[in-house]
Order: sequence, then structure tokens, then C-alpha cells
Amino acid sequence: MGLFAYGHPFLDGNGRTMLVIHSELCHRAGFCIEWHRTRKADYLAALSAEIASPGKGILDAYLLAFVGAPQERHLWGGAIGGLPGLSGRGIEDTVEGEYADEQVSQKYREFEQQRDYRIDPDV
Repeated sequence: MGLFAYGHPFLDGNGRTMLVIHSELCHRAGFCIEWHRTRKADYLAALSAEIASPGKGILDAYLLAFVGAPQERHLWGGAIGGLPGLSGRGIEDTVEGEYADEQVSQKYREFEQQRDYRIDPDV
């Protein structure tokens, strides 16, 4: 999951898509992450630490406590849709604030520079 987020050009967004892809990969490996047992703030802290220092297993260590038996795919929609904080509509879903806020957008720019992430203008 950390590598998905690291490779994604935004600090937020597409979390549900990454969650479904990660769920499929876990399913194929014979287990699941019991997301309903996680806490959004704790997960995001572990994810942010993983993105800042990829490959150190920070997110793996956090998620290890939530590994469970695989679930049938037809159950995923209800499980993922029922997770608190994934609608993106509530005030509790705003982690840093609105990107339009100059302090928030500056933080994103600094984070991208720290990652040495660059967009190739010729692509």
C-alpha cells in the first residue's frame, strides 16, 4: 500500500482505488486487512511515514495487527463503503485542510520537493 501511495503524484486522492487494488492483492496472497479495525488517523500517520521513508516497513508494521482470513470478493463493496472517513464528505475527512489554503499547499510542495518528485514537462 505504501508503494502505491508513494508512486501516486498526489498526497491524497484515489485512496479507495488503492484500497480495492490492495485488497485484491491481499486476497490473491490468501489474507485480508480488516480495515474496519483500523483507525484512520493512525493509518494515515503510518502511511505518511512510509511515503517519507519508503521500504522501511513502517506501514507493514502498522497493518500487521489487522491481518485476517481472506474475504470473498462480493463482500468487499459493503466493507469498503462502510469504512468511516472514506466518503470524503465529512469534516473529519479533512486531514490537513483544504488545498486552496496557502499553508496546506505549501506543505504539499515542500513534501514533493523532499521526495525529489519531478514532473517531466516533455511527457
